[in-house]
Amino acid sequence: MEFRKFLRVFILFIICLYTIPFLYHYLIFDDYSESPEMVKVYRTKKGEFAEVPLEEYVIGVVAAEMPATFETDALKAQAIAARTYVLKYKQGKDYKDKGYITDSTTHQVYKSDDELRGMWGEKYYYYNTKISQAVLDTKGKVIVYQDELIVPVYFSMSNGYTESSSDFWGYHHPYLQSVESVWDQNLEIAEDVTSLSVEEVNRILGINLKDNNSVGVIKETEGKRVAEIELDGKTFSGAKVMDLLGLKSSDFELDVQGNQVVFITHGFGHGVGMSQYGAQGMAKAGKDYDEIIHYYYKDVKIVNYGN
Repeated sequence: MEFRKFLRVFILFIICLYTIPFLYHYLIFDDYSESPEMVKVYRTKKGEFAEVPLEEYVIGVVAAEMPATFETDALKAQAIAARTYVLKYKQGKDYKDKGYITDSTTHQVYKSDDELRGMWGEKYYYYNTKISQAVLDTKGKVIVYQDELIVPVYFSMSNGYTESSSDFWGYHHPYLQSVESVWDQNLEIAEDVTSLSVEEVNRILGINLKDNNSVGVIKETEGKRVAEIELDGKTFSGAKVMDLLGLKSSDFELDVQGNQVVFITHGFGHGVGMSQYGAQGMAKAGKDYDEIIHYYYKDVKIVNYGN
């Protein structure tokens, strides 16, 4: 009798374990499917379009852009940034002309529910519930500066400082200023080594780099990255070298070693706006999503969209 009782309880426990997250997931998605705001997404790999409710789209972006293992408040900050980004983009000429946003790093990476199931496997319900709740808790919240939606760019991890939009892209946004980001400056994964042949570097940059004597003056930005570097008498912005050579950051040192050019980079991404690993560090230190957003985007407000 005792064994049969134990067996019934155990079976009931297993049923609850698998059905409650399942039902919770669909209750959340039912709520999101009622969103009046739709996003037309170009699915790059499939070459087709998908019409996705706004909040469901935000779930797919947060899941694709930030590790699901991150703290809840980091995920909430990411959700608000992702929501603001797509709504700001929809206001612009590019979206109005084309009528869609891509699912790639050209804009924001987005993954569908089916793709997330494949990516997360047996952890799908746990991670999806966690991210969905972060999105639900911030539903409709966006970031504005002087009552206008901002361009809430973000990136993976910094070199200890973020970069201003002026220094990296050459255009000024008062809310995208360089700030110290101590939470991710000592991450081991922030440093990367890339080796390219001298021949390849010369071909791509259109120079004749021979040795370290060909490397001239290096100017630094406020965010401790390369503002300008002189190579074989030609001046390049750090952002340009990063882009052309596929480096992880514009904070780099280079060393010509025989027929190889070795680049050591610090950080990952353009460095402008919110550092995702910085947001994680802030959340682990007890900061909430409001504090994270106001730290990385200066003098902004978080409001409900449409109000």
